[in-house]
Amino acid sequence: MDSENTIFFSYSRDDSEFVLDLAKNLRQAGAKIWLDQLDIKPGARWDSSIEKALAKSKTLLVVLSEASVISHNVMDEVSYALEENKAVVPILMEKCEIPFRLRRLQYADFSGDYKTGVKTLIDALNLDKEVAKNLADVTTDKPAKPIKKKEERITQPPHDSEKPQNFIQDKNNQKPPKTWLVESIIVTLFCCLPLGIVGIINATKVESRFYAGDLKEANRYSADAKKWTTISFWTGLVIWVLYIFAVASGIVNEY
Repeated sequence: MDSENTIFFSYSRDDSEFVLDLAKNLRQAGAKIWLDQLDIKPGARWDSSIEKALAKSKTLLVVLSEASVISHNVMDEVSYALEENKAVVPILMEKCEIPFRLRRLQYADFSGDYKTGVKTLIDALNLDKEVAKNLADVTTDKPAKPIKKKEERITQPPHDSEKPQNFIQDKNNQKPPKTWLVESIIVTLFCCLPLGIVGIINATKVESRFYAGDLKEANRYSADAKKWTTISFWTGLVIWVLYIFAVASGIVNEY
């Protein structure tokens, strides 16, 4: 992916219809865009693919709506882009409370007329003349109002912090997997520092993935945290036993 001018889409899944339509228009016009629903290959891990694409992209295009402004994942992507000095271009899809960190940025307004939104987007993205002309041409037949959001949920993995429907229904009966955070910290302090740190890193991701609705990933991080914590414990124990044996045998001095 060409990071010099690739545009990364950050959005809420609730706005997928609008986002897909706009992304396809931009790509058809000649702009280089990256959108998870269009560019993640079958079998690829969604989280790692999104992270790599965001890191390589120069511009983040964040679609603002009532759903996206309360999405932790969308706001995390915005924060990362700002911290990495990437260009951040907000799109106001509908009237909503614009996050403080984005209020001073020029945004494209699609909350009223679609064609007017395209014009402001061209200016905000600073598209070259050919791409801008092509984008204006491919949107000439678009409706005056933005595409209305679908009521039903998308069944693909969530890009934002919205929980899958089955997770919402069962959340009161579910608890996050064991994090192993306390155990990994203890073995890191008293046993084996490098391996324990790996356990801590995995442990800190368990609850965040669970509350993001990704139970599969939460279980994976929990299992990895347990694995590295266990490895660290037994490695440290073996080292201590060997050390005590060496001291007792006079192979090494205790002090």
